[in-house]
Amino acid sequence: MASSRCGRRRALKRRNLAMAALAAAIAISGCGSDLRSPPAGPPGSPDRSIPSVSSGFPSPAAGTSSPPGSPATAYSIVELPVDKVRTVRLPDGPYGPIQAHRMAGSGPLLVFDEIGYGDDTHTLGRRIWLADLETETLRTIALAAAGDAAWTPAISGDNVVWVEWRYADQTNLKGSLTWRIMTLDLRDGKPRPLVSGVSRRLEGGQGVPPPVQIDGDRLAYAVEDPTPERPLGWKIVLRSLRSGRIEREVRTALSIYSLGLSGTTIAYSEGFVDQALNFKYRTDLMVSAADHPAPIELAKDAFEVAVDGHRIAWVSDPQPSQEQSGLAMHPRILTATLEDLAPVAISHEPDSNPTRGAYWPAAGDGLISWADDQVGATGPNRGRLLVVWSEKSGAAVQLEPAHTNISALTEGWLLWYDDTDADHGIVVHGIRLTDVPLP
Repeated sequence: MASSRCGRRRALKRRNLAMAALAAAIAISGCGSDLRSPPAGPPGSPDRSIPSVSSGFPSPAAGTSSPPGSPATAYSIVELPVDKVRTVRLPDGPYGPIQAHRMAGSGPLLVFDEIGYGDDTHTLGRRIWLADLETETLRTIALAAAGDAAWTPAISGDNVVWVEWRYADQTNLKGSLTWRIMTLDLRDGKPRPLVSGVSRRLEGGQGVPPPVQIDGDRLAYAVEDPTPERPLGWKIVLRSLRSGRIEREVRTALSIYSLGLSGTTIAYSEGFVDQALNFKYRTDLMVSAADHPAPIELAKDAFEVAVDGHRIAWVSDPQPSQEQSGLAMHPRILTATLEDLAPVAISHEPDSNPTRGAYWPAAGDGLISWADDQVGATGPNRGRLLVVWSEKSGAAVQLEPAHTNISALTEGWLLWYDDTDADHGIVVHGIRLTDVPLP
């Protein structure tokens, strides 16, 4: 399985997928193939010192790259009641089953976009899908214009947001990127543009779409905001969907990798960019809250981020971050609360095999879930396992039978995506948390 410090750490499994689709899916996700010697950080690197903390946040704990407190070498196993698991099968596309790129959940509702933008049929990557795991139904809720991608949806209640974009050079899928953020209220089903712009700085020859997140009425998104002092800087905007009022703006020092939102708390990872080979490195996890809007550094070497109330979870992978390799090496899930900002490792210490470890954290209802791909001391190697950690018990358990790449935890439901056997169908599953016998 291909692995890189990128948006999706798995190879496309459609063997006859057009090379244009493969190149687009890899490049726009920030993936690389066999990256060896990326250049050092760009000139004019900003000061990455931690801002002074006057109120709201404690001082971050020292040594956040490799925190103590490693769990046991094997997860306890919890058997899922299979009769309580709901399933939706993804439909076939021009090359086989549709493959999800990103997904987000709200209760039993799951939204996702597609891998494959730029394929020869000009159909893949244009749709936003909605699965209802309670009723086990699936439908398309948005279709981007021909030549446009529909990208990274997020959902909260009846509100869905996503990004639609296109390259300046549509033939070669290169150049600056024209984008617009779309919203949809499931009660009327009408997509509406909210804000638009152009991403001009190129990574791997391509502009970068703005990240988006939503929680209730609040929407967070980021736009390019370079200055001479912050040549890689972005600006995160927190605004009300109903009124349009901007509640806060956060200017980043570096280029954003991942964005998380819960209430008024914004967490994001940012880093330097290899603009030729298209990956981020020397990343930092930053936090901005209502009572301390100036972002502070919580941890180094962070990539994917998830937030739930006072708790933040993220992927820590120091080796590719510091060595600038562009490839995921030994990713691990860490968590901290806003009250103490003290990182704690909750997934296994990664084994010695490169690319083995823990990926894609989701947070909700006092739980953190992720995909775990490694050999435990007593566990077989059966691909990506679904693991859930409970704030209440402080323990992580492996759910069986379940395999996943990405998951979601929200409003009493656990949702997960399973492409283990893509040749026979890709599915999404869901189960009420009250039906999961967590310790």
